[in-house]
Amino acid sequence: MRERPSNPIVLYDGVCGLCNRAVQFLLKRDRHDRLRF
Repeated sequence: MRERPSNPIVLYDGVCGLCNRAVQFLLKRDRHDRLRF
């Protein structure tokens, strides 16, 4: 059985306004610094 990655990687389009807002939303809520971009 595969283990879940401890630090998920979030791929996004740096030009897209919606993507940038979503990343800002995630960064504010990632209190344990688990997400990678």
